[in-house]
Amino acid sequence: MSVLSKLIQKYFRELCDFQPLWAASLGLAEYAPLVVDLSSVRISAHLQELRAIQKALQNIPPPSVWNEDRIEWELLQSDLRLRLKEWGEWKKYRQDPCLYVSEWTYGLWYLLLRFPEKDFRVDAALRRLQASRSVLEAAKLHLENPPKLWTKLAIQESEGYLVFLGEVRAELLRNAPRRRAEIQAAIREAESVAREFLRFLRGPLGRRSTGDYAVGRKNFDFLLRHYHRYSLNAAQIRELGKKQFKAIQEQLVEQARMLDSRQAWHRLVETAKRRHPKQGDLLAAYRQESKALRAFIQKQGLVSLPPDESLEVIATPAFARNTVPFAAYVDPPMFHGANHGTFFVTPVTEKRAKQAEALLQEHNFPSLRVTALHEGYPGHHLQFALQRHASGTMMKIFNCSSFFEGWALYCEELMYEAAYYDGWGRLIQLKDKLWRACRVIVDVGLHTGEMTDAEAVRFMARELKMSPLSARADVNWYTQRPTVPQGYLTGMLRLRELRAKEQKKKGVHFSLQNFHDAVLKHGAIPIPLVEKALEEVKRERA
Repeated sequence: MSVLSKLIQKYFRELCDFQPLWAASLGLAEYAPLVVDLSSVRISAHLQELRAIQKALQNIPPPSVWNEDRIEWELLQSDLRLRLKEWGEWKKYRQDPCLYVSEWTYGLWYLLLRFPEKDFRVDAALRRLQASRSVLEAAKLHLENPPKLWTKLAIQESEGYLVFLGEVRAELLRNAPRRRAEIQAAIREAESVAREFLRFLRGPLGRRSTGDYAVGRKNFDFLLRHYHRYSLNAAQIRELGKKQFKAIQEQLVEQARMLDSRQAWHRLVETAKRRHPKQGDLLAAYRQESKALRAFIQKQGLVSLPPDESLEVIATPAFARNTVPFAAYVDPPMFHGANHGTFFVTPVTEKRAKQAEALLQEHNFPSLRVTALHEGYPGHHLQFALQRHASGTMMKIFNCSSFFEGWALYCEELMYEAAYYDGWGRLIQLKDKLWRACRVIVDVGLHTGEMTDAEAVRFMARELKMSPLSARADVNWYTQRPTVPQGYLTGMLRLRELRAKEQKKKGVHFSLQNFHDAVLKHGAIPIPLVEKALEEVKRERA
């Protein structure tokens, strides 16, 4: 094992030890029962270890060629910078109360999703539930002056967690009915802790929640440079978003004109929503679409499929329906178990006809098709299934949102080019693409202080004809994930630019399948690094 590989393994172990929830999400069972230690001593020790690893990396010269070792070196450098910034300078654990609720909710979520062995999941869940109070104590110790919006979100998430605990109780009792008393006691303790956290959020913390969610232009540019590896700054990204918004809007208007020149595009979207599966056929419709998509990309030779991958479309488990109102994808664990992705679809169980119809309209056939390809084939599932085969540890764990979200949006356009949509499908796809252009504008605006969250909600509701409730839900998470919303569209554009560049170089010898295989080979890494890797392959063959 090389010096670099040993350093990466040391780094990986430190991340797992410090963030056991993250390690459990990767499929590492030994971390599933563990709750994060956010004591000041542990955070300080973690930062000290990161700085030591960073210093050791500086003594390892980067390989001169852009091979896989060079990519691993670059990813380690970026990840260290990002984590030191997040934990050492920004100290988000002092700002974001949602971080603590997530430790409770997602700790149980991943445990129940990733680990099917009944005795293990019950034992691990009990350990997590019994350790809930340590997370509460860390929250009380660290949280200083969060944005008012984030405290409000933490209240909503904590209320949701209390509902979720009832579903977890039912799941654990199904798994171990003879341990009823032990399970009930652990759930009661977790409920008590959650209610105490709610009192803290509504009382002392709520009164001092006057902080700002905006990271500021300098930090936004830092993330663009070191997370996405972009050379553009915030102002340039915003202008790109505005330009794309106008162009996509024109495409959408033209597509609507071709379908019905008498109606505006948003009226036609409402018409499209009336065509949807029957209430009892929803799951079957997604399964059929996913199967058809897989067959289509194989027949068209769009991208190679790993031989060990599989995707299962199932009803969202009862314990998760509070957090998954429509559909969600959970990627295969990178380090354990089968290369098996799960596509959850939440059944429509509403008995009142009007309410059931409103829910079913969100699963209209054109939207269902776009959702299935974005989440499954050739979108997220295929990309993550291939990422499991990446040769390096950093390639498996570094997830750049402009790559994985950019790839899924790129696939939406790719399937239009491959004639997979009809005119109505194209209308919905362009409507969703316009939404991603809005995200670029709003992302920059929120985090440079040029737009308030209320202004962002009004902007999206007006321009996308979204309900204010849906726009508010979207904007809420934008405030917590700077530069992630812009990555959908900018990542897609970078991939299309890269494809055009490769087509120009190779001419008649260009293969779309070979291009996609090469792009996906190294995991969800920043797209400029993908470009460097492709250039290196060309030099080797010259």
